[in-house]
Amino acid sequence: MERRTAIFLALFAIALPLFAQKTSGTLAGVIVRNGVAIDAAKVELRRGTVVVAQAVAHDGRFRLEAPAGRYQLYVDGAPSREVVISPGIVSGIEETPNRDAESPLFVTTFDAKLLEKLPLDSTFEAPYYLTPGTTRVSNYGGTTALAFVDGSGVLPLALPVEFTESAVAKSAAYGAEYGRATGGIIDVVTRNAIAPINATAFVYYKTRAHDYGRTNGGVTVGGPLVRDRLFAFAGIDHDRMDAPLDDGTRHHFTDDEVLVKADYLVSPRANVSASTISRNRTRTTAANASFVSGNTTFDATASQFELPGSPYETDLVRLGATHSLGNHVIRAGGEDLRADHVVYSPYTGGPVPPALPYFVKKSRPAFWVADTWRAGNSIVVNGGIRSQSAFGDTHWEPRLAVMWQPADGAVHLSASHGVYTAEQVVGYLSVQPVHESTDTTAEVSLPRSGVALRVIHRDIDIANHTVTDPRVVTGTIHYDGAELEFARRFNDTWIRATYVRGHHDSPFVGDADVDTVKLIATTTIAKLDLGATATYESAVPFLDYSPYDSSATRIDFRAAYRVLESLTLIADAVNLTDDETRFYARRSLRAGIRWRL
Repeated sequence: MERRTAIFLALFAIALPLFAQKTSGTLAGVIVRNGVAIDAAKVELRRGTVVVAQAVAHDGRFRLEAPAGRYQLYVDGAPSREVVISPGIVSGIEETPNRDAESPLFVTTFDAKLLEKLPLDSTFEAPYYLTPGTTRVSNYGGTTALAFVDGSGVLPLALPVEFTESAVAKSAAYGAEYGRATGGIIDVVTRNAIAPINATAFVYYKTRAHDYGRTNGGVTVGGPLVRDRLFAFAGIDHDRMDAPLDDGTRHHFTDDEVLVKADYLVSPRANVSASTISRNRTRTTAANASFVSGNTTFDATASQFELPGSPYETDLVRLGATHSLGNHVIRAGGEDLRADHVVYSPYTGGPVPPALPYFVKKSRPAFWVADTWRAGNSIVVNGGIRSQSAFGDTHWEPRLAVMWQPADGAVHLSASHGVYTAEQVVGYLSVQPVHESTDTTAEVSLPRSGVALRVIHRDIDIANHTVTDPRVVTGTIHYDGAELEFARRFNDTWIRATYVRGHHDSPFVGDADVDTVKLIATTTIAKLDLGATATYESAVPFLDYSPYDSSATRIDFRAAYRVLESLTLIADAVNLTDDETRFYARRSLRAGIRWRL
């Protein structure tokens, strides 16, 4: 139906902020026409012709729950705009993807469209190396970062971008729903299977770097199994590396990664997702479900990371609920993490630690309750508390954040304070003891100009306890950091540049100042997509061994030309500065081809 007046959507996206394993999000907003909120409007999220989620606006406000991905937003049956939902954070306003409407979360998002424009070997390169504040040794001074794929805790996999829907890095100022990490949470979600019949074939060849050469390629297929209800996605990536041996000969190492995923839309208010990924000697399995009833959303996650043929695995079960009550959004939930950890016999003081450690599977439950209160049109207060168990001790972690967002959107102010607890994690093992971090953050941003200034003060009570040396060293590390960001979209060009200045005050190795610069830029010229990334990290003075005793610079470039709508030719220039101190990536070229049905 033709309208004489435009519908303006004052949208903000609120990912149901459960623990980091959550793979779906909630889009929320207000439908306004001529300055008046519209009641009883029908709001839908669609992928193609499939209605994934729907709700009816009350006094103009609506909430929609859906798996991570790109959607078309419909209002009263008419298309409105494309929105992007990311796991566990604000999503939906493409022009400001790195924002959370309910908290001053330090976050960086990479959706599938952006990942394919960047010169990446694998998905995890983006959140680990391009997130502001990350260095070769820490993230805003934090000591422990956790990685998840589809809700399952993993080692960082060489996951191809063709398998990925979303990658998110949460760096600081988490809400009470997040835990077990002081240095960041990396959340990766595999491809959203809700799509028409589709197929992709890809192959990449990388010239030798450090005398290593690499070729990888694979295929993906997906589509509906039951119309508008059950969808599947599967892919295989074959990786072959040509490497030298000590005797001067060369050897070919091969590795296959297999992904199988299914999404089931029970109704526009309920969905279930399950996936499994296997690579080399590791396997991750995860299942996620959400259900909306009135003003309440329930969700559940069960996941496992394992080494097949061995007794070592990590299991996680999480339940949560979110309820809207007037100007409040109340969240509560609990989880149980069962993971192997290393236990040593008492240290004797001799030069060599005792023989091999033994492993014990321990339960580490956690519970949280939180409330987001809209105190008027401009102020949001987010408070909560988390109770987390680790090695027999219970840690209480209060969190509080305040945001001021005036209606004209000219300036945003926010501040937060919280306590965070993490265990030292080594691969699939969680190793004693516990680190506790007390963080205070503040932010001033000018959304219209794309400029933001963030500061963070972090006190980390740390106990060093490694697999090779079980002696415990305790102390407190102090970190002060300031981040300046510029992020803007100019038609088909998007730029994000950040500079972070961090000061470490450590009783273990002394004081140090570390500077980091990150740049991400993409543009489209006719059929040509161009992407560039650049990173600079100053030397880490308190680590006097290579590669940290000198600064590191890396510049990567990608050109992708769409010969046909279904065929793309890709050329990457990796590490143009040939700085070998940067992640062992010497200057090299990578050529690829992607065919998509």
